[in-house]
Amino acid sequence: MSCSCVSGKPTPHIEWRIGEERLLSNEPIYRYENEDVYTKQLRDVQVRREHHGQNLTCLAYNSNLSDPLSETLRL
Repeated sequence: MSCSCVSGKPTPHIEWRIGEERLLSNEPIYRYENEDVYTKQLRDVQVRREHHGQNLTCLAYNSNLSDPLSETLRL
């Protein structure tokens, strides 16, 4: 699964959460050449039975001055 955002100065941070739990991922944020699209993959997380019905959320932000943008999927 991947999460992408367009543009941002400074460069955006992208993180994943299940419920309120922040998921730690070793995947880097990729920037597509000649485009202002930043993407972070979610590959190394195992979804377990106890996650059923919880929200999987991608958050993108680049400062503490504004609220993060997010997309959510119910598991």
